[in-house]
Amino acid sequence: GVFPRLNASLLHAGNWDQTIVSLVGKAVSFDGQETLEFECVDGGKIQVQVSPDFNFEPGKSIEIMGAAGEDKTVQHFISRALGEDFDADNYNRLVSKVLNNPKYADLFGV
Repeated sequence: GVFPRLNASLLHAGNWDQTIVSLVGKAVSFDGQETLEFECVDGGKIQVQVSPDFNFEPGKSIEIMGAAGEDKTVQHFISRALGEDFDADNYNRLVSKVLNNPKYADLFGV
């Protein structure tokens, strides 16, 4: 499906309540129960609600897809590893300057 690709700044600035979103970054910490601290590609941190069996691998680049909440957290649906050579800075520029730019709405459905 098609859904917004965001960074932490865009998640916090927008009204994404109950929207399925994609965020890319690195897992920072996990309480072992349900809360994952996630650092997005822009350096901002968000809270992701996960199940206790979430495979926590700190420092690895991953994409998380889930439902954004009114409180700016994300309910984890699925995630995938992006590899060791993932360029977070380049991806952040794509997300912040192209994919979410109204100038390109016809191309990317902003």
